[in-house]
Amino acid sequence: MKTLEQVVAQHRAEWAARSRAQQQLEIENNETVAKLYGLEDEVSSHVPLERVSLTSEGPEAMAARFDRTSAYLRDAIFATADFPGVTGVLSCSASGDCGAPLIAVFFNDPRITPVVQVLAFTLLIRSPGTVHFVLLAKELDFKRKVLPDVIPTVGYGILAIVLGVLGFGVWALVWGKILEAILGVILVWLVVPYRPAFRFNTRIAREMFNYGMHLVVSQILIFAITNVDDAFVGRMAGMAALGVYGIAYLLANIPATQITALVNQVMFPAFARLQDDLPYFRLTFFRTVRFVSLLSVPVAILTIFFAADFIHVLDPVKWGDAVLPIQLLAVYGLCRSVAANMGNVFKGGGKPQWLTYIALWRLVTMLIFLYPAVYYWGVVGVSALSAIVAVVDWFISAWLCNQVIGASLRMYGRLLLPALAFAILSAAITFGLRTLLFTEASLLSLLFSGAVAMTLYAGLTLAADSELRSLAQRGLVQAQGLWNQRRPA
Repeated sequence: MKTLEQVVAQHRAEWAARSRAQQQLEIENNETVAKLYGLEDEVSSHVPLERVSLTSEGPEAMAARFDRTSAYLRDAIFATADFPGVTGVLSCSASGDCGAPLIAVFFNDPRITPVVQVLAFTLLIRSPGTVHFVLLAKELDFKRKVLPDVIPTVGYGILAIVLGVLGFGVWALVWGKILEAILGVILVWLVVPYRPAFRFNTRIAREMFNYGMHLVVSQILIFAITNVDDAFVGRMAGMAALGVYGIAYLLANIPATQITALVNQVMFPAFARLQDDLPYFRLTFFRTVRFVSLLSVPVAILTIFFAADFIHVLDPVKWGDAVLPIQLLAVYGLCRSVAANMGNVFKGGGKPQWLTYIALWRLVTMLIFLYPAVYYWGVVGVSALSAIVAVVDWFISAWLCNQVIGASLRMYGRLLLPALAFAILSAAITFGLRTLLFTEASLLSLLFSGAVAMTLYAGLTLAADSELRSLAQRGLVQAQGLWNQRRPA
């Protein structure tokens, strides 16, 4: 029987490739449709899609957590499948009757109302496929998950482009999203042969509701947290400032958006299996933190050092005000990526209510300080507030996480401080070389800086970490073996 580490190692490349391909398809789809009718500026002023999507993580977590007998699972899945359906209906009703008009009034744009009303139905459409996606994730079967993940994205792009050419405007994107949701449900039902039993078990439903209500509430709070800053900036500072804040958030959160999404879909099912084996639970968690930090720390530090260079190459006139927000939000993104697994520890360790308490604290704090931050300091103030809240939130989450796995903050220090030191040293040396060799920032100087900094960082890290050297050596040996097998005799 394979160990958890062997299963993860077996599918790591598949998960990474699928994630990159799907995200690249989404980016290209949006850019293509925007160019069709000259909306590049308008699209760039909107917040990233991941900031406005309310997921069904509560039902997903419940289905992944309750893994017992077949009959129990069939009842549990029926109860779970019913739950997101009810959530979707309520969300659609609230958005259509109350939420959408209020959003339109807030931004003084009545065109928003019908768009939000129609998009709200994607929650209802996706709900029948929620459990099926979870079953694939719970069994770490990401090979079959490629089809229902990628094909709907392609369908969305094709329909959006065709409707864009026909002059449907923003509705090309809306109907594309509707088709994406429909295709996702159909395809996941095709690749997952499991069918829920149409019976309802009150005891199981009560047990799952008691566990899952905290997850649902925390997701609603997180949805509010990740959008309330945009609302304040757009309302108080204008859409131009919101565009600057949006691009800063997008660029600074590369570690969080690229790494966190991949890690989260793997580690919660794993943690749910390990909750009764505390030593292995703790070891797996810290190994994940270690390898995530090895990637996210240098990316965040380089973002801070070279934000001005990147904006100079991108468009200094249009995005010049985004430099300091990018640097501040890089701290936010780093905290978010390193803390990616803490929520999974709470869920896998049977403490989902802690997610609600943390999210409530963050939301209240943001609501208290957002108005003065935007009023006095604009986008910079909001970015600084987000960074400060993220740092404090990280320490709170780490302390709570330690209560579940029996660890201490010193263990985080031993993992994170070397990576921070090596990343800062590498970035500082590289920045000095760039200043000496290039008179001004350019694409060539950025490529040079990235290559030099990552080479220095990799060298320092490998020199100080014997385990990482061993892993790198094994990887080289395996790569050489594969090359020799494919080379013609």
